[in-house]
Amino acid sequence: AGGGERGPDLRTGTFQHSSSDAGLFAVIADGIPNTEMVGIGRSRSEQSVWQLVAYLRSLNRQVRVEVAGNPSIGEELYSGKGDCSSCHMIDGEGGRHGPDLSTIGDRRSPDQLLSDILTPNERVQQRWWTMRVVHQDGTEVEGLRMNEGTYSVRILDVEDNLWSFLKRDLRQSERTETSSMPAYGESFTSGELEDLVAYLYGLSRGIR
Repeated sequence: AGGGERGPDLRTGTFQHSSSDAGLFAVIADGIPNTEMVGIGRSRSEQSVWQLVAYLRSLNRQVRVEVAGNPSIGEELYSGKGDCSSCHMIDGEGGRHGPDLSTIGDRRSPDQLLSDILTPNERVQQRWWTMRVVHQDGTEVEGLRMNEGTYSVRILDVEDNLWSFLKRDLRQSERTETSSMPAYGESFTSGELEDLVAYLYGLSRGIR
């Protein structure tokens, strides 16, 4: 296969600086300090970076496994009973308060997807932490912590309004490092969970 010799072989599925999808995302976006690996920048859309992560995984992807559920029923559960689209986006449609799921089947196995649904607090990236602040004028805002620096913070509230605050102007601030996604173990039957996993696993660049 073609390629240069200055960087590691990306076809092995083993990466020196990260083994997780979240870590690969950070490497692609931010680069690796003191190396020739330059990040593509946070100005690119999150979906673009995740597509690169999925592509890297596909270079060493094993044969896809069979799942027991019905993806058509799972799609109905996703948009109906689970109300997943209020927070997650697929192909540009949906909310922005959770990860983009357009190619989630390329990044997560069926077992991992089930774990994400049942125990969402097990692995929460900083990108999805929430925050509650109270401004000196009494304004109270709670929502997704979009970014936070030394002097300022930006929050996306549940109505998709983006707020920017200088920290010196805040009377109070609280950061929550757990997921805002509920655990669905008691909301779905075992059969419904299989259907939902089947639908999500089918959201793959190689299938759709």
